[in-house]
Amino acid sequence: MKTIFITISRGSIAKNILHNDFYQIIKDAGLRIVILSPAFKYPDFIKEFDGENIFFEPLFEHKWTKLDYFFIGIHKALVYNESTVLRDSYGILDKGETNIFRKFFKRIIFKPLSSFGWLKELVRFSDYIFCPDKKYKKIFEQYKPELVFSTNPMENDDSYVLKAAKKFTAKTMAMPKSWDGLSKVALRVKPDHICLWGEGLIEPAIKFQNIEKKNISVVGVPQYDIYARPDMLSTKEEFFKHIGADPERELLIFGSTARYSPFDPEIVEMILKWIEKGELNKKCALFIRPCFSSKDDEKKFVRFIGRQNVVVDRWFARNNVFRDMWDYSTNHLVHFADLLRHSAMMINYCSTLTIDAAANDKPVISLLFDGKEKREYGESIARWYDTTHYKAVVALNGTAMANSPEELKSAINAYLENPNLYSEGRSKLRDNFCYKIDGNSGKRLAEILLEILLK
Repeated sequence: MKTIFITISRGSIAKNILHNDFYQIIKDAGLRIVILSPAFKYPDFIKEFDGENIFFEPLFEHKWTKLDYFFIGIHKALVYNESTVLRDSYGILDKGETNIFRKFFKRIIFKPLSSFGWLKELVRFSDYIFCPDKKYKKIFEQYKPELVFSTNPMENDDSYVLKAAKKFTAKTMAMPKSWDGLSKVALRVKPDHICLWGEGLIEPAIKFQNIEKKNISVVGVPQYDIYARPDMLSTKEEFFKHIGADPERELLIFGSTARYSPFDPEIVEMILKWIEKGELNKKCALFIRPCFSSKDDEKKFVRFIGRQNVVVDRWFARNNVFRDMWDYSTNHLVHFADLLRHSAMMINYCSTLTIDAAANDKPVISLLFDGKEKREYGESIARWYDTTHYKAVVALNGTAMANSPEELKSAINAYLENPNLYSEGRSKLRDNFCYKIDGNSGKRLAEILLEILLK
C-alpha cells in the first residue's frame, strides 16, 4: 500500500483540500493517508476527516533560529518587485516598520540578483544543508511515504516537511494556499511539481519561484467546486430567512480587511444612510462580513447589530487549534456559498473576496479611500492596489473602482441597474485566478497526485 503525507496547517486549507472530490478520490484509491496537522489530536477534526487507512500526526511548529531568519530574509529579498518597494517604503501597517538602509541595499544588491534563478537554487541548497529537518525522522521512518503533498509551501513549518521528504527521497507536490503568495517570498524548498489555482499564476511561479513550466499544473480552486453544485445550496428565500433578511431587498456584502481598515464602520455607516434615506436605486440590505482570521474583528461592527436592514455575519465557528482560526466545517462552506449566490454585489478592499465574488460572477466594488479621512498615499489602503499580485487583478478591469464616497454610491447604483457591468473583466478574473468553476477542481488535483505517485 502506497503512503502519502498531506500537510494541513490552516483551517482554510482544510476547507480547500478536504471538503471536495480530491479527498474522496484519494481515499478510494487504496492509499494510506497521513495528515500532518496541528489538529492531529483535535477530536472534531479527526471525527470529520477520519476513515480507513487515515492517520493523523503532528505538523511541528518550528521555532525560528538565527539561521532561519537569515535564510528567510534572503528568500524574501530574492523576490524583488513592486510589493518589495511598497513594503520597504511604507511598511505594512506604518512607516515605523521601514528601514532606509535595507530599502537601498535591496535595490542595489537584490534587485539585479533576483533575476538569477540559479541563485535561488543555491540559496535553497544552502538552506537545506544548514537548516536541516530534525523532527520528522521518526514519522518518515515509520510510514515511509512515497509522496509528500504540501498545501502551504510558503509556510515555514511546511518547508521542514519538504526538507524531510528530500532527505528520505520521497516525491514532492505542492499547492499554495491562495492565489497571492507566489510574488511575496521564494519557496525554501522547491517541490517536484506545483499545482496552481489559475493560469494567471503560471508566470509568477516561473519568474519568482524559478519553477519550470513542465512542472506546473493548473487545477482551479477545490473549495469553489461547491459553486457548481446548486443542489447543496439553499434557495434565496431559505437563506434570507436563515440570516434574518428581507428577500425582497437586494443584498450588498461589505467585506472587512481587519487591521488594515480600522475605518470599516465609517464605510458601513455611509452605505446604511443611503439605504435608509432611499438614495439607492433599489431597496437594499447590507451584510457585513468581518475578517474572521483576525481575532475580534467583528467587535468593530457591534454597534450595527439589531439595526434595520443590516446583518452582521455570526455564522462562523472559530477554533483555537489552527493559526488562522478558520471555520473549516461544511456548514460554513455552504453558508458562504449561499451568501455569494444570493447577493447583489461585493464591496471590499483589495482582498481575496474579490476573487470569491468573481468566481460567482457577482459585481465587485473595490474601495480606494479610507473612510471619512483623507490620507496620504503611504498611509492609505489604496497603496495595496499597487502590489504585484493585486495589480494583476486591477489590470483585468473586473471591478468598479471607488475613490470616494460619491463614487461608491454611484457604483452601487450602476450595478443595481445593470449587474452585467464589468462582466467581461470578471470572466478574465475567473480564467486567470480560478481556471474553471465546473465542480471538478478537486478531481483534477487528485488525478495529478495519483499520476505523480504512480510514475
